[in-house]
Amino acid sequence: MKYLLFFFCAACGAMLAAGEVFRCEFSPAELKKWSMPPEAAGMRESGFNFVRFTVPEAKKSGQNLMTIPFDIAACRGRTLRVSCRIRADKVSVPPQAFNGVKLMVSFRGTTPEWMNLARVWGSFDWREESFSFQVPDNAVNGKLYLGLQDSSGVVDFARLKAEVLDVADLFPPVAELPENFRAEYTPLVTSTPVLRGAMSPGEYRKGDLDVLASWGANLVRWQMTRNWGGIRVGSDLEEYNRWLDGELDEFESALADCERLGMKVILDLHAPPGGINEAHETTMLYEEKYAKAFSEVWRKIAARFKGRTGAIFGYNLVNEPVQKGKAPFNYLRLQYEAAQAIREVDPDIPIIIESNLASAPSTFAYLTPLPLKDVIYQVHMYRPLNYTHQGLELKEPIAYPGVNNGVMYDREKLKEILEPVREFQRKYGARIYVGEFAATRWAEGADRYMSDCISIFEEYGWDWSYHAFRESKTWDVEYEGGSYKDYVKATAPTGRLRALLEGFRKNHQQEVQKHE
Repeated sequence: MKYLLFFFCAACGAMLAAGEVFRCEFSPAELKKWSMPPEAAGMRESGFNFVRFTVPEAKKSGQNLMTIPFDIAACRGRTLRVSCRIRADKVSVPPQAFNGVKLMVSFRGTTPEWMNLARVWGSFDWREESFSFQVPDNAVNGKLYLGLQDSSGVVDFARLKAEVLDVADLFPPVAELPENFRAEYTPLVTSTPVLRGAMSPGEYRKGDLDVLASWGANLVRWQMTRNWGGIRVGSDLEEYNRWLDGELDEFESALADCERLGMKVILDLHAPPGGINEAHETTMLYEEKYAKAFSEVWRKIAARFKGRTGAIFGYNLVNEPVQKGKAPFNYLRLQYEAAQAIREVDPDIPIIIESNLASAPSTFAYLTPLPLKDVIYQVHMYRPLNYTHQGLELKEPIAYPGVNNGVMYDREKLKEILEPVREFQRKYGARIYVGEFAATRWAEGADRYMSDCISIFEEYGWDWSYHAFRESKTWDVEYEGGSYKDYVKATAPTGRLRALLEGFRKNHQQEVQKHE
């Protein structure tokens, strides 16, 4: 399909005709159209213009940003990609992951929205940074931002560009589907009732899964992970395969426990070959050797565990893929190719696909199903992020239910956030699995948030697993609330544990009903 391109000149606000591309070069004339802070100045080097922000340590708190109105209404219903060449020198780490080097679009839809880069700081030479998002049909009052927020250091911006793209160009379907396609499931999947459980600890410890089973859980998502958040972890493929072999040996012990306890287990490749790159996207989407290794990894895993359908409910191909724009190896195509490799070895164990941008609910609006039997589709629920992750990189205390950035977040709002997933389920008859959901243990109302999430999952008939069981004290329901530094083991069930136990109780009720 041909690109449908629009470009909005940040300097003049004009929308150019379809098919044209315009690059804002930050000439002196263009910069006059921006609202400029004293920390910003136009520069010229090697024949091109750019903007430099210089923020000393004493002035790092708050916003040091240049802004201009942006005609967001002209982008409604389309995918917007914003990109810029950026260079940084000693940009300090901000308190919140979405601050630091700032490239952002704000607008108002049903609620105020901010779309921007995340986790960009430190020192690096010129590179392109970008992000993409679906513009709501009611978006108004757009604005573009560049600069530094809650960080000191020096950052340069050049060649700002915004493109309206057809989503099928960015994330095309990986295979032709017949008209009115419906997901197809064998009795292996259809006879399995709703599964409710938790993610595993980061390592196998004898007795852990016995405790989880005693709570009433019938599912564990077993994560094979390492150095979470590290850049290019797994880039040495020989070393990666040695690590993987050790993880699979450890999984054998966990699998034996699950078989003994009558629990189902999902094998989750939490750390794919190549890890994540400097732009915090999945490396194998951009580098062929890791893309090829991904399918071979799953071929090896399938050969080892073929036939273990009594306990293994699914192969979770990759945790939280992130593709922000057009990539040589599409996030969904790579999973499709890995699924085909598995099916050449193991025709039975179900396959679990994750959606884009860390399995965000909104990305189900452009997710397309795969033409294979027994494919389950996974979403993660951490919305709103500044509530669920408060006290980590997001510092402000927020309560649930409550008003957050002028919006009331309650059970109905959570249903609204999850509506793209629900619509995908309705349209394709897909089985949906919520692989992760949680709020930090000190978040006010975390037990209510968990209960509301679980009640929605139950209403829709989705499988679910809490993040996470005995993995990190940040999320551990066996610890009191307190703060990030308070590690107090609870002497009685916490409200968050009670919310889980109430959800797990439905597993027992299912078993009773099955035998009546």
